[in-house]
Amino acid sequence: MSPIVITLAILIIMIAGFISGKFPLGMCGMFAALALMVTGVLTPAETFAGFANTNVVIMFSMMVVAGGLMRTHLIENIMKLINRIGGGTETSIVVGFGLVMILMSQFMNAFVALACLLPFVTGMCEDMKVSPTRVVFPLCIIGNVWVVLLPIGLGASAFAQQNAFLEAFGAEPVFGVWTLALTRLVPAILTTLYSIFILPKYCPAAPSLPIQSGVGKKAGTGTLSKGKETCAYIITILTVLMMMTSTLHGIQPVVCASVGAFLTVLLGILNHKEAIASVGWDVLFMFAGIMSLASALTNTGASDVVANAIQTLLGGTTNPWIINIAFSVVICIMTQFLSNNAMINVFTPLALMITTKLGMNPVGIMGLMWIAGCASFITPMATPGIPLSMQAAGYNFKDIVKMGVIPSLVALVSGIIWCTLMFPAY
Repeated sequence: MSPIVITLAILIIMIAGFISGKFPLGMCGMFAALALMVTGVLTPAETFAGFANTNVVIMFSMMVVAGGLMRTHLIENIMKLINRIGGGTETSIVVGFGLVMILMSQFMNAFVALACLLPFVTGMCEDMKVSPTRVVFPLCIIGNVWVVLLPIGLGASAFAQQNAFLEAFGAEPVFGVWTLALTRLVPAILTTLYSIFILPKYCPAAPSLPIQSGVGKKAGTGTLSKGKETCAYIITILTVLMMMTSTLHGIQPVVCASVGAFLTVLLGILNHKEAIASVGWDVLFMFAGIMSLASALTNTGASDVVANAIQTLLGGTTNPWIINIAFSVVICIMTQFLSNNAMINVFTPLALMITTKLGMNPVGIMGLMWIAGCASFITPMATPGIPLSMQAAGYNFKDIVKMGVIPSLVALVSGIIWCTLMFPAY
C-alpha cells in the first residue's frame, strides 16, 4: 500500500474519531501520529517532532500562566462590583455579567464560565424581579463568541496553534499574538451587541418548562496571598506584553512564555503539581498528533490529492469569497450537532491544503474556522452551555431555535465579510 493511501486512510479515521465524540481529541491525534510511525510513513523523530515545536511549548507555558491567574481574586472582585452596580434591569444584568463572561471565557471553557455564573445570575434576577429567561441565553452566546479570543490566558497561545498548523504544511507562520483575535473581534462585538440590546426582546417572557433549581456550580475564590496575587498579575501582564512586542525587543515569544510559566512556579503561585494540572494535555496531544499527520500529508503528496478533490467539489474556483463561504457555512451547520472543537480541528487542515495549493493568505479562512465553529447556538447539541441554559431558565427546544438563529447568522455573515475584506487572500 502506498504512503499516500495509508496517510489518507489515517486522516479519514482521525476525522471519524473527532466527529464521533466518543474519543478524547488527544487520543485521536496521537492515534494518527503512532499509526503513521508504525506503518513507516514517518520516522520516530518525525512522529514526535511536534512535541518539541516552539508553538506547542508556548501553548503549554501559557496554560500554566493562566492557571496562576485563575488562583487570584480577579473574578471574585469583579463579581462583587457587578452586584454593587447592577441597575436592576435585564440590560444592566446582561451587560454586567456579560463582561464577566468575556473575561472568564479567556481562561476556561464558556460552558464552565456560565456554570460558575448561573447561581449569581439567577440570584440577581430574583432580587431585581427580572425573568432569567431574558438573561441566561444572551450570556451563553456572549461566552461562546468570546471564548479564548483575547491574547490573555489561554488565548495567548492561540496564535501559536495556528502557526503550528502552518509550519506543519510547509507554510510561513504569519500569525502574531493579536492576529487571530483581530479576525474574530468584529463578529464577536456585533454578536455581543445583538445579545445585549435586541436578543432579550425575543426571549420568552416566562419559562416554557419548569426551571431546575441548583443549576450551575460555585465559582472558585482566590487562594493566593496579596503578595503572590500581585506577582500573578505582573507575570501575566508582562508575559503577554513581551510576546506582543517581540518584534521590537527581539526576544522570541516562546522564551517570554516559558519564563512566565517558570516564574509562576518559582514564586509559589502554583506548585509543580498544580502547574501540571493546569495544562490541557488533551489539547497538546491533539495538536502534536495533527502536526505529525500534516507533515505526512505534505511529504507524501496526499495534501495535493485532498486539495484537488476539495477544489473539484467547489467547481475549481479560486474565488476567496466562495471558498470562505463554503467552509464556514458547512462548519456552522455541522457544529449545531457536533463538537465545535472537533469541527474546527477537522476543517482547519483541509482549508490549509487549499490555501497552500492556491497560494492564498490563510489568515482570513483560519479566523473563519473559529468564528463559524463558535456560532453554535441553534440546537441543544451545539454546545454544553445550551442545555445548561435550558435547565436554568426553562427554555424548550423551540425557544432555543427561535433565539439562536439570528445571532448565529450575525456571527457568520459578519465574519465572512470581515475576514474576506480585511484579510485578503491574494
